[in-house]
Amino acid sequence: MEYKIKCINFIWRPKNTLIGYATIQIPEWNIEIVDIQYHNSLQGKGYILMPKNREARTSSVSTIRFIDHKKKYPFFEECCNAIDVYLKEINAAPPIIQGKQANE
Repeated sequence: MEYKIKCINFIWRPKNTLIGYATIQIPEWNIEIVDIQYHNSLQGKGYILMPKNREARTSSVSTIRFIDHKKKYPFFEECCNAIDVYLKEINAAPPIIQGKQANE
């Protein structure tokens, strides 16, 4: 990977599969992406959804799109890893899904 992804903030907002919102930073690109939704599937694996247009709350269209879909899922996986690292650094417990820890 030619860039490093770092989570720099996380806001807990648990609801259904949503765990909260992350801010990630990619220093090589000099950007931060705010309000990445971090979810937990019923299988206990994390996944992200890119930020949506705040004006169109019912819209499912992300404000950031990947032109090369081969790079989309590795990027998403790296974001999940960065969020997990951040949550461990701040000693946050993993989310609970169906009565057990998500990482069990």
